[in-house]
Amino acid sequence: MKICGIYKIVNKVNGRYYVGSSKDILGVRWKQHQRELNNKTHHNAHLTNAWHLYGKDNFDIVVVEEVPEDRLHEVEQKYLDICASNPEQAYNANYAPDGGRPSAESIRKISQKLKGRVFSEEHRQKIGKAMIGRPYSEETRAKIGKYSAARVHSVETREKIGAAHLGQKRSKETKMKMRLAGVGKHNNSGTNNPRFDSTMREFLHCGTEEKFLGTRFDFISRFGLSAGMVSEMVRGKREFVKGWRIVNSDTEMRGVA
Repeated sequence: MKICGIYKIVNKVNGRYYVGSSKDILGVRWKQHQRELNNKTHHNAHLTNAWHLYGKDNFDIVVVEEVPEDRLHEVEQKYLDICASNPEQAYNANYAPDGGRPSAESIRKISQKLKGRVFSEEHRQKIGKAMIGRPYSEETRAKIGKYSAARVHSVETREKIGAAHLGQKRSKETKMKMRLAGVGKHNNSGTNNPRFDSTMREFLHCGTEEKFLGTRFDFISRFGLSAGMVSEMVRGKREFVKGWRIVNSDTEMRGVA
């Protein structure tokens, strides 16, 4: 007899569990989980590691609630919201049915749980290594760009960025690459290298109405902005950079200190 509903795969040693839903919990779904966990092809790395650490005999599947097929995802989301509020007790890595987008309630609970959380230096290094070489889809890159364009650094953040660059030493190789990048780019108006652009421009922040008058390089350094994005704005390929725009794009004040 097929059982349709919500289930948990429970670690009998520490009580930690994985929540899921299926039209056939004890038949097809449980067999699939066991096969993938044994072969280390399961989509959930946390559960896979625990399965091999504690041994398969220390895991049970439990039917939590029988649910009509047309309400499976709706009910599963309620249990996943509970997982989101207690991530230490659940193996789930994604709090949405079928790996989709988590509900607003899940996102709120995750955010609340992470507020004020401080990662150790070792943990931060592991996160950094895991991100190296990670490919992003075109859609993800577009979302990151859209977010960055509207992001405004606080005065405190800008001061930290400036302080982090003070006394920074570059290798000979890096210095040589920077020199080569600047070869033939010493003209004032169309340069891609902000260090050699002496044009004075007035910038305006559309949100705070703060104004800044200076060279492109001074502007980038002062507010910790992307040199590439500001260069695109100067060349007219971008209208805004994190809320900033050029006020006097047609007026050049060269040589003004």
